[in-house]
Amino acid sequence: MENINRELVVYKNELNSVSFKGLSPVEMDLFFAVCSQAKETNSLTVRMDLDKVRRISGQYTQSLDRFMAFIEQMNDNIQGTSMKVKTDSYVESYALFTYYKIDNNDLVVDVNPRLAHVINNIKSDFTQYELDEFVNINSKYTKTIFRQLKQFKDTGLYIVSMDKFKFLLDVPKSYRMTDIDRQILNPSLSELSNIFENLKLEKIKSGRKISKLKFTFKKQEHEIIDVLPDVPLYNWLEGNDVE
Repeated sequence: MENINRELVVYKNELNSVSFKGLSPVEMDLFFAVCSQAKETNSLTVRMDLDKVRRISGQYTQSLDRFMAFIEQMNDNIQGTSMKVKTDSYVESYALFTYYKIDNNDLVVDVNPRLAHVINNIKSDFTQYELDEFVNINSKYTKTIFRQLKQFKDTGLYIVSMDKFKFLLDVPKSYRMTDIDRQILNPSLSELSNIFENLKLEKIKSGRKISKLKFTFKKQEHEIIDVLPDVPLYNWLEGNDVE
């Protein structure tokens, strides 16, 4: 996968409590690329060059007609997918994008206004990672675990109940623990060990049943980023703004 100019994805931690049910790995890539772009422009209307979308989606070799058909199908899937938030007291669901348009060489997307506080004007309690890292992960399950671990990179400790883990990853109801190990945990640990040093998993039991998963890894430095817009300084001596 081609490097995507070290673009940063930054959003409020609460987005990590959402289940992206029904999205494919490539559709997840596109959604978080749009989030990254929305943060940069401080707008909920995002215009992305189709060449960039082609890089993100890995559709280098497709003909233009097939690529355009791919984009249409992908956006239809994303628009038809609801974000679901589930707590002890309520369940909430809403669409990711409210509008999209393929205009000449651009993809124009409107992000749902309900996401505005999550991806714009972020001051604290945020998750941050490089878009390139995320796009290079193959499995949708591994992508979700990656995001959860990135939220806790300052502590190197992430503990999640088994029920919440299944909800966040949209684990098929038919999966037994052996299936989760084989299809999700083992491949994810193998791939993410290249990103999170000393990554280990402990299964915590309540009686004979596994009730929680405990991920530990070497803490990562939290890079300082500019999450607020630049504000010009006023020069009181000269009576003008400092460039």
